[in-house]
Amino acid sequence: MRRQWLALKAWLLYRLDRSVAWSPLRQLAGLLILTSALVASWAWLGSATGVLESDAFWWSLARFFDGGTMAGDVGWARRLLAVGITASGILVVSLTIGAIASKLGERIADLRLGQSPVVEVGHLLVLGFDPKVALIARELARSRRRLTLVVLAHEEKRRQEAALRDTARLPGSHLQLLTRTGDPRSEAALLRVRADRAGVILVVPPPDLDDEAALRFTTSTLLALRRVIGPVCKTKVVIECRRAHHAELLALVAAPGLVGEGALPIELVAADDIVARILAQSVRHGAVHLALRELLSFAGSELYLELPPPGFFGLTFGEAHARIEGGILIGLRRGDHRYQLAPPDGEVLRVDDRLVILQEEQGHFRAEGSLPPPPPVDRLQISDHALPETISVLGFNRTLGRLVEELDRVLPVGSTIKLGCPILRPEEESLLSQASARCQRARVDRHVEQAGALGLPGDPALAEADGVILLGCEDEQDPDGDASAVTLLLQLRQRWRGGDPRPVRRVVTEVRDPILGQQIVSTLDDFLVSTDVVAMMLAQAAVDPEIVPAYRELLDMTGCGVFVRPRRYYVPDGQATFAEVMSAARRRGDLAIGFCPGVPRDRSTSLRERWELGQTEQEDDLVTLDPSRTTPLPEGPEVQVVVLARPEWSGV
Repeated sequence: MRRQWLALKAWLLYRLDRSVAWSPLRQLAGLLILTSALVASWAWLGSATGVLESDAFWWSLARFFDGGTMAGDVGWARRLLAVGITASGILVVSLTIGAIASKLGERIADLRLGQSPVVEVGHLLVLGFDPKVALIARELARSRRRLTLVVLAHEEKRRQEAALRDTARLPGSHLQLLTRTGDPRSEAALLRVRADRAGVILVVPPPDLDDEAALRFTTSTLLALRRVIGPVCKTKVVIECRRAHHAELLALVAAPGLVGEGALPIELVAADDIVARILAQSVRHGAVHLALRELLSFAGSELYLELPPPGFFGLTFGEAHARIEGGILIGLRRGDHRYQLAPPDGEVLRVDDRLVILQEEQGHFRAEGSLPPPPPVDRLQISDHALPETISVLGFNRTLGRLVEELDRVLPVGSTIKLGCPILRPEEESLLSQASARCQRARVDRHVEQAGALGLPGDPALAEADGVILLGCEDEQDPDGDASAVTLLLQLRQRWRGGDPRPVRRVVTEVRDPILGQQIVSTLDDFLVSTDVVAMMLAQAAVDPEIVPAYRELLDMTGCGVFVRPRRYYVPDGQATFAEVMSAARRRGDLAIGFCPGVPRDRSTSLRERWELGQTEQEDDLVTLDPSRTTPLPEGPEVQVVVLARPEWSGV
């Protein structure tokens, strides 16, 4: 008998354990069945024993849920029955409350840990987390579009939210942020964030991985995405690859037939390539960096694809350019998705063409403008510094190899690239040697310096240099990794302030930390370039992947690039409006988009007030893009016009 009782007890405990693991709805259904059975049993017992004469079920139900109801019962039998019913009711109600509280606690824990599922369609999904994710969110918030950004990464939910918290404070932001904790390489985690229903997916490798580990992370994530999305994929996948030569390997993962059926539409953004191109252009034309930042950022005016207004088909580009105001028509996207930026005036708009317009927001332009005739001006020749130049590059990070190749593309024939960097690891040494061997237009002169000696008086890398590029450290584990480049910059500034001659026309310092880039006062000839430009490109790709090729062409100096040219090249001395500059630029085959120095900004707001409004960046007035046509152009020999043009030196 004892053995049977122990067996029954073990069976009951086992069933109780199993019931605890049930889903909330199943637990509630079980408790409802148990309640009905107990109330019916007590009612039958009361009726069978004669204690209850009528309406036994209601009598039992009232005492089951409310113990105070039995206070009015008389007779020992009725009271004993009421006590039994009330005791069983307290037990069942306690179990019900405990089950609900337990499941609610588990749900709250899942929310805090970032384990709850996402129910969204058409959202922006970021896989991975590094400091650029906060910058991407900032740019998306600046776009003022109604977007939902979901982040899936290994980092704790609280850490992700802390990094993204300031983004929601931007005025006018309509960005909704959701963070989840999980492995982006896990198919279950991808399904939990609805990767198969996302509009655009961004893959950002974690910062604690080296370049090769980041490549493996991205490859594994793409393989998991292919299984989750399936053979028919309409979701655009934007990938940040740290090195440009990794792009070919990642393209193989997305190609049809190699891994599975169908293709994965991807857009690759190579971080070292973007930074190298901006550095190469900036060391030759100071305002180009500021103009490119304005173009890439959602803070001012950016590029948008627009349908031509009624009556535009059949017009030439010059006629359409003159009629568009409230923005600047800078090019066309042809029906075959080929971009033409600053095309000849005679190009005719076809039915399947789209307009590429520089404007503050989508649909801001109007098609009712006109341009005045260009003012008479002496025909000045611009050579874009066709004479050979010497550019010194001090320091080392992963950008150096691509920077050497990009400088070779943009420098005039016969130029010299002086490299002053410490002793490198064998693999980095090999990549740099290969990049130097591919140079055809410029000669690479390299010397090795010990750490801490770069840029000091007597450094041969500074001798007879027309421009200097200082490369910051790229150690993500070192929060002060940019200190070496900034220290060298301050030493150079102090040396020149102390009376030493300044042979260097321009100094460009590349830093990893975008906050540091805002803390150092910049000029047109001495400024910092931070890696937030990569985040800006990723944000543009997230909002509209189709516009990315237009930005690529602007960053490629062998095509249509951004230049700054003297004011007198377009208009004579005296008063002139920006509309006259636009007309004069088209006469010379260029396309004016702004000027520098820019319009002075209001400096009366304190840093605390700007921070409270979410304006965490320092605004500059060094360049103004997309001004109104009636804006008067500043006067003076230092005023320059920002144009889209093609380089005029030979060989490009």
